[in-house]
Amino acid sequence: MINPSDINLSALPSVRIEDKKQLPSTPCIYFAIDSQGVIQYIGKSVNPAQRWVKHHRYARLAGMDSVKIAYLTLDSELLLEVEAALIKWFDPPLNGWKDRLARSPDAKKEATDKPKLSVYLETELKDKAESAAKKDGRSLSNWIRELIRREIESQDEEG
Repeated sequence: MINPSDINLSALPSVRIEDKKQLPSTPCIYFAIDSQGVIQYIGKSVNPAQRWVKHHRYARLAGMDSVKIAYLTLDSELLLEVEAALIKWFDPPLNGWKDRLARSPDAKKEATDKPKLSVYLETELKDKAESAAKKDGRSLSNWIRELIRREIESQDEEG
């Protein structure tokens, strides 16, 4: 299985969204990445060139600045499982409830059942955190959630 933290998005082949016809016709996971390096959407297709002819997120993504589509070629039988893991890891903003519900009918309930946490940060710290999250291609909340999870696991290992 692919470990999402091992994926180097900048090393993946990519095309500008305007050049979507240049996408391969082989099975892959694709990442729509904005000019700030944030993954806006993750999808899968056995033929991404065909998929992007009339993609439901095209208009929204094309309206953003300098979006590129990076892709990771995989065996078609791995697409669903890997896509779900990557969406969970990167938490892209345009993978909405319909996408999550397609993977799990309980996704909306699971997300809304989670307690919320508010944190007040100094502007400089918030800006640095947002920058670090963008470098990882993740949302700020997903990035902070992972930091908390790692810290707790580290403390549990120490005893």
